[in-house]
Amino acid sequence: MNTRTLAAIGISAILSSMAAAITPEVAELGFDSRWASPQGAGVLKLPSWITSIQQQGGTFIDDPRCWQVAAAAPKGTGRLEITLDRSRIASGNLVVTLLFDADDNTDVAVQLFDSQGRVVVVDLFGNVVDIGKQATTDTFAIPLSKYPTADRIVIRRVEGGLNLHGIVLFPVVTEGPMEQGALKELARVLGDPLSPENPLLPSIQNIARSSQVQVSAVKPAVLAESKQAKAYPAATPQTLSSNALNASLNEGLLASLNFEKSNAQDTSAHQSHGQPQAGSTFVSTERGTSLRLRKNPTHNRSIPWDAVIIPAERMPKLHDQLSLCAWVRYDSIAARWGSQIIWHGDSRFGCDPWVLHLLPNGQAEFRSDRSVTGRPKFTVFEDEIQLSPSGKPTLSQHIAVQSPRNLERGQWYFLVGTMEKMNERTHTMRLYINGTNVGELQTTEVVNYDTNAMWTTIGAVDRGGWQNFDGDIDDVRIYDRSLSPQEVLDLYQQPWK
Repeated sequence: MNTRTLAAIGISAILSSMAAAITPEVAELGFDSRWASPQGAGVLKLPSWITSIQQQGGTFIDDPRCWQVAAAAPKGTGRLEITLDRSRIASGNLVVTLLFDADDNTDVAVQLFDSQGRVVVVDLFGNVVDIGKQATTDTFAIPLSKYPTADRIVIRRVEGGLNLHGIVLFPVVTEGPMEQGALKELARVLGDPLSPENPLLPSIQNIARSSQVQVSAVKPAVLAESKQAKAYPAATPQTLSSNALNASLNEGLLASLNFEKSNAQDTSAHQSHGQPQAGSTFVSTERGTSLRLRKNPTHNRSIPWDAVIIPAERMPKLHDQLSLCAWVRYDSIAARWGSQIIWHGDSRFGCDPWVLHLLPNGQAEFRSDRSVTGRPKFTVFEDEIQLSPSGKPTLSQHIAVQSPRNLERGQWYFLVGTMEKMNERTHTMRLYINGTNVGELQTTEVVNYDTNAMWTTIGAVDRGGWQNFDGDIDDVRIYDRSLSPQEVLDLYQQPWK
């Protein structure tokens, strides 16, 4: 879900007002066969602002407890309709969490209808399904105040098998109408994965227990941290008695450039040797010998500057499971685009599949340019749109995990970005700083362009001409697999010299 700054209304104030004022109005809806009888809604005691719940094309079942639509059902079959009494929802806005599991090809939409059965909003936020082996939660905001005629929330299964175990609806109390950006930000703070502090969590856990399903792991809502928070503490030098790496840390290692011999030679088995560009030098630092790069004062992209390039013919082919690792200490950051740490791509715009870099404000980012198959959820740039041979535009979007806080100038940090394949459709991107996971996201989008002739640049993009890193880089590692959290921590804890 793409987010914007919460304008005028403080998140903490909203959450505190919700917790204090509307807990009795939370609708906790778990589904089983009781809903199939005409008396079901009355027995299950709907809140006063929900008048009825009806379904078409599915079945309420007890094992597992859910509303179920079979994968073999015709496309478009399956609809769960929640009718609202708008006069009893003071704010007009709702936050909704779905608890479900689904097949790999499942597609679900959430719509708003009016009392005459007409569609008011076709799809509130695109495909809600985030495929996993465990039941998944998805949280989003419904700005009912913007649609005064809408009185029905309709969950529509488009295709694929679906088990909807429950829904929690949470009226939002605010002092005035919320802007769309504020609702999106609120949904993000409340969102998926649910944090331990999330006010929706107890209801979701109740539904999960009654349905006897396991919910995807609850993780800290790291993205809710203020971007004004102080910078991350600098890395702590390690002094272990042995400098031997955990044996698993050599598995899947495609390139390892430690610069200890004052060159960019690869010490892995692949001979992925780098080629220093322009004024790249090797200097003695607290970490031993490190690569020193200086910013490009000319701002001329056609002139290669300080960088190290692993050419395509030496770089083993990267695929959509990998890890990018590096120690960094920056002196300054390129003002407009930021500075690259490890970049993989070619000369095409919008076709950088795996990138680890610093943003102009000092945040770290792990980014991947991926396809747009539905409504774009991340940033799409018009000058990066490609045309197919038939002339059809092919869009890519910059999907990225950013650190909630900044890196401080002149301090060493250990950065790792990992891409893990969860199943046939879903990948998880994670960003680590100093051995700690600071953010992650999941995506079902793919790298839909040819990557066979791409090369890797350390400290810049392209052939070293721009987005140059200004500072020191050390111990660059590239893997063809996603490192585990413990492996990332093991790497961080290795001695500096």
